[in-house]
Amino acid sequence: MDGKMPMTILTDGDKSMHKVIENEWNNVTHRTCSWQILYKSSKLCTQSWL
Repeated sequence: MDGKMPMTILTDGDKSMHKVIENEWNNVTHRTCSWQILYKSSKLCTQSWL
């Protein structure tokens, strides 16, 4: 990355990754990948409707 810090990091929503990013790169925006949100929410909705 030629010594440049990222502006945004996309992850799978892991809580430990969120803590590390927040502690090490406090100026970087951390977001959860939209695919992960849809995947996890569809599993939760399916389970709750059974």
